[in-house]
Amino acid sequence: MAVENILIGYAKIWTAPVGETFPAATVGYGVAWGGNWTYLGDTLEPLSLTIERTTFEVMIQQSNQPVKQAITDQPINFSTTMAEHTAGLLNKVLLGTVVTTAAATGVPGYDTLEFGGETTPNVLAVGFEALYQTAANVSLPVRYMFWRGSITLGGDIPFDKGAAAGIPINIQVLSDTTKAVGQQTGRIQIVNVAAL
Repeated sequence: MAVENILIGYAKIWTAPVGETFPAATVGYGVAWGGNWTYLGDTLEPLSLTIERTTFEVMIQQSNQPVKQAITDQPINFSTTMAEHTAGLLNKVLLGTVVTTAAATGVPGYDTLEFGGETTPNVLAVGFEALYQTAANVSLPVRYMFWRGSITLGGDIPFDKGAAAGIPINIQVLSDTTKAVGQQTGRIQIVNVAAL
């Protein structure tokens, strides 16, 4: 068993405008993805990736198992709870406008988020990175990158005296039908050998 293929550790989520180039394999683990990619922030909970599949199955009278299938639905989502409580993050899920007021004499600095009534989701390029560690203990990235996705609030925001008020998020992956069939969702990049 190649134990280096067992991934241990957290994931870091990145977002960018739709159409942003995915990071090259030469971009190291833990290094900024470059371009317009922005680190979404630290998390309180593990990131969970869910890929479901619904199929249409053809049953014939002469068999008690399906003889043919077609994939009819394949939703992909990933979710976690963000640790940082910022107007910028809340804006990504609530779809409003953030105005920052700088501190001045007698005036505190603050962010104001006004939201409500938006009917179009905020569609972004999204991805996350995890750690691949070689047998020689070299840290390399494993990246799940998606052409399009929308971020929504993924549950309640608990305000608890014994816990952080994390923001649960859900990211639903959307298809990019301008890409060829077999490439419309995204790309998984497993860098498993260091550059020579």
